[in-house]
Amino acid sequence: VAYTGIPGGDTLVLDAGMFPSAPAPHHPTTEEALHESPSGTPADWVTFEVKDGAVRVEEDSGWSMVAHFARGMACGTAACGAPSFSVVERGSSGVFAPGGGPRVDAAGGLVFEVAEDRYGRAVFEVVLSFAAVEACSRPITFTIEVLPVNDAPTFTLAFGEEVVVKEDEASLEPLTIRSFLTGIVAEPFEIQSERKQAVTFLVTPLSPDDEQLFSLLPSVSANGDLTFMTRSDANGVAAFRLSASDDGGGGPGS
Repeated sequence: VAYTGIPGGDTLVLDAGMFPSAPAPHHPTTEEALHESPSGTPADWVTFEVKDGAVRVEEDSGWSMVAHFARGMACGTAACGAPSFSVVERGSSGVFAPGGGPRVDAAGGLVFEVAEDRYGRAVFEVVLSFAAVEACSRPITFTIEVLPVNDAPTFTLAFGEEVVVKEDEASLEPLTIRSFLTGIVAEPFEIQSERKQAVTFLVTPLSPDDEQLFSLLPSVSANGDLTFMTRSDANGVAAFRLSASDDGGGGPGS
């Protein structure tokens, strides 16, 4: 460093080595930053990822298990301690059985139980924490979608499993028993998408001999009326199988 202009015309020269240089700033490496003490904040980090953020199961599937749903669990200290997950639903979907809400175990497995005859989409947030770390992870959002299925129709035999008529009582014209079936629904709990389904009944003789008593085989209408016509002077017992089917209704899961 040189300075000119001292009275008398002399020049003062200062050697840079006479002054200690300021130390260069230290920029810690990523590894150093992640392993600072908890009080340094950078060490207080927790992270993980989920295998699939959109889980899908079918209606009435009961218990479900997704192995290794959560993975890559890590923290900023050498000893994290035992992992623990917290799962919270956004809103209330109503698609899970009592006590069957989603939970994630220490190994990262997702377990849940869907309620019977319920379907829909539920949104959750899951957070990871460790026993030896004060911080917790950022929340990760995932969904569970319960897909509807087309349930079988149900009905009730209003007069039991036996129908008794006298010989020739139904030989001249068809005999109709009104409301032979009651409680006809497209599925047990009348899920909204299945209320408009059309139900069809099929009456099938168990053997060819069971047809011999009838000139018009038994049939059941959509509203549950039973109709048949017997042969003249015929008597005996005939057995039939009654089944119901629906047309799908065009709704979800049809």
